[in-house]
Amino acid sequence: MKIESHLENLEESIREIENAIKEGLEKKQRTLGFHTSSAAIDMLEIIKCITKIESARNKLCYGKRQKEEDLEEIAKEFNELKNIFEEVSGYGL
Repeated sequence: MKIESHLENLEESIREIENAIKEGLEKKQRTLGFHTSSAAIDMLEIIKCITKIESARNKLCYGKRQKEEDLEEIAKEFNELKNIFEEVSGYGL
């Protein structure tokens, strides 16, 4: 699943959690359980993107020259993360 899909799902889960709070958590226990779990997994996928970038840092900064495919993968991960930031914050980079 693309990170954009995780972001859309995360936004939906956050809305549902907020609605459950407004309507009363005791009435919305299952909704709360489902959407907090789902949102946590979607956030984890975004964190994995950050982790991929960070784990390559030392190799890229201080190691030998890397294959173009590896460099393209890191650039792709960064651009996905940048798009998420722009969408969430409304701040264009």
